[in-house]
Amino acid sequence: MRFYEFTKEIEKEMNAYMDGKAEVHTSTIQKNNGVKMEGLVIREKGQRVAPTIYLNCFYERFLQGMEIEDVIKEIYTIYKSCKNHPLEDAEFFSDYEQVKKRVVYKLIHKERNRKLLEDVPFIPYLDLAIVFYCIVFRQEYGNATILIHKEHIKMWNVTVEELYEQASRNTPVLLPYFIKSIEEIMGEQFEEKLPKEGKEYVRKAMDAVKPASGQISMYVLSNQEKLYGAASILYPNLLKNFAIACGRDFYILPSSVHEVILVPEYDSRDLAGMSEMVKEINELEVAEEEILSDHAYYYDKEEERILLE
Repeated sequence: MRFYEFTKEIEKEMNAYMDGKAEVHTSTIQKNNGVKMEGLVIREKGQRVAPTIYLNCFYERFLQGMEIEDVIKEIYTIYKSCKNHPLEDAEFFSDYEQVKKRVVYKLIHKERNRKLLEDVPFIPYLDLAIVFYCIVFRQEYGNATILIHKEHIKMWNVTVEELYEQASRNTPVLLPYFIKSIEEIMGEQFEEKLPKEGKEYVRKAMDAVKPASGQISMYVLSNQEKLYGAASILYPNLLKNFAIACGRDFYILPSSVHEVILVPEYDSRDLAGMSEMVKEINELEVAEEEILSDHAYYYDKEEERILLE
């Protein structure tokens, strides 16, 4: 069964399962880097907000042997979990006084998301863009979030700068960072803790950066939820304090939108070489929607800033 046929079958079976209690339809959603994903929208009468459940991962599981009946049951479980949340109505979203405590930021690539950024408020940063979203609620099956568009800030009568100030206060609190050495993570069941693309960056970076002592220290930086954790590099004084702690300049390898790898620099700077490695891994290992940038970055502790070149 092809993917399109699968989505239509799920739409039909889910409508039958809901037995007229809700309208179910598929919808194509534009994600990061222009990637489009197919979602299933389930909307009961009177609901202003309907959850969208992405079907791509279910299709992969279907190809591996998961039965359609089991797919429907799991989708329904996720839907009920969303529906039973007290913020399901999302009437609060029209009131900025309620929304502002939930506004956070993330980093995406500016050029790869040129079309999206026509409709989304953003702050340019290096070759990236800082964009904003609202965390509606968190649950076992994932977070419910709403990407903030220009129409929203117009409705709220706030500026992009005001949104950035609010997100700068909220994000480090709502999504606190973690930074751990590779040795620590390996001690915590390395294969489970680090995403696949992160492991590949670690392996290749360890080959590329070898201090004279032979002792290699590398660090994973993300947030506690490992969701858009690359934005942790924006947290006040975080990189500055890391540079003080390790006593060196360091590379920042954007392994995905969810985390970065920090590599202290031991010899001469080779940012071009590290960028080439990043580009190669992105092409071979990282899903298109997960790519943050093809460039490595360099933090200069004397200048206290990130350099692109």
